[in-house]
Amino acid sequence: MLKTMGKCPRNFCLVLTSVVTGLVLMLLQSHSQLEFTWSKRYVTECNGCNKFVGKPTIEPTNVCKQYDGNTTSGHTELIILVMSPVNDKEARDAVRDTWGGIREQTTGHFRVVFVVGKMKSTDLFNEASSQGDILQLNVPETQKAITEKVVHSFRWFTVRCSHIKYVMKTDTEVFINVPYIFKILQKYDLRNIIVGHCYHRFVNHDRSRNTQEYKTLKKISGSHSPPYCSGSGYLIGRETAVTLTAIFADTPYFPVEDVYIGMCAYKTKVEVMDVPGFDVEYVGYDASQYCHCAGTVPKVDAGRQREIFVRQLGDCKQTWSRGMDDLRACFVDIMDVLKPLTIMTLSGLLIILFFIVRRKVN
Repeated sequence: MLKTMGKCPRNFCLVLTSVVTGLVLMLLQSHSQLEFTWSKRYVTECNGCNKFVGKPTIEPTNVCKQYDGNTTSGHTELIILVMSPVNDKEARDAVRDTWGGIREQTTGHFRVVFVVGKMKSTDLFNEASSQGDILQLNVPETQKAITEKVVHSFRWFTVRCSHIKYVMKTDTEVFINVPYIFKILQKYDLRNIIVGHCYHRFVNHDRSRNTQEYKTLKKISGSHSPPYCSGSGYLIGRETAVTLTAIFADTPYFPVEDVYIGMCAYKTKVEVMDVPGFDVEYVGYDASQYCHCAGTVPKVDAGRQREIFVRQLGDCKQTWSRGMDDLRACFVDIMDVLKPLTIMTLSGLLIILFFIVRRKVN
């Protein structure tokens, strides 16, 4: 084979060598982080520009209460912060009737907190009194203020829930497979890391979908953004939450919440890690996937939430504890296998071509 390849024209071999070298360098570069390309367009430092003004109007009751050993529920390990508009009681009820129900919470050692913005509502006050799971913050109830809402809710968690180890951010239109989430907590050490459906390398928005979110990112941040996790759901440990909260006051708000958290993570050297199966787009119910390899399912309305939950209970026979099958297969990403093999193959080809070209030159 080498003898046959040795007959190739010298210029062709040189060009082919350059191409292979470029491919290898591109693959290697994909494993390293780039510097910010948006720093000139967007100021990432300020001096106390974000103020935590006023206490929450409504706080959940007994959510972060210290375990006294007298109940069967055990220690609460996880707080799930669910962003919700004030007037979207239907979506909150769907969560309460499915994966975020009282029975599921007490057997799974987690608590759900619905985070809403500032808006006077008698109905909300009555709902909070009866349910005890609403956190109303002193921030505007607008889409533009979603970053501020997330920031304030993390701060509330670090102050009020001092003994709880983990926190998760999500939205009302996301179905959460709680047993899967606890398997992730068992598998990974969440110190100094954010886990979810993450872009753990810089995302080039010139190649991304033509959505309003990415248009906003491109307009404000340029061609790239920092590594970040999708806002549909991500997990962090308490220490990481404290680390991020410490720089919120001195980091100007960014209009896209998940990118803002990614920017703060980058500044504090907190890593982001993509977990295969963490985020699954709903294209139809599949028992195998939803029982074993689905963490969050975004963009599902109240009716779909109930449908998935009922079918999942019937198919998976789960008790919302941690007694599921081994999920190791869910954490295998084929790209994690193919990329090292591709680098090895191209490197080997590069070495062969190097000796061929050297032989031709000599």
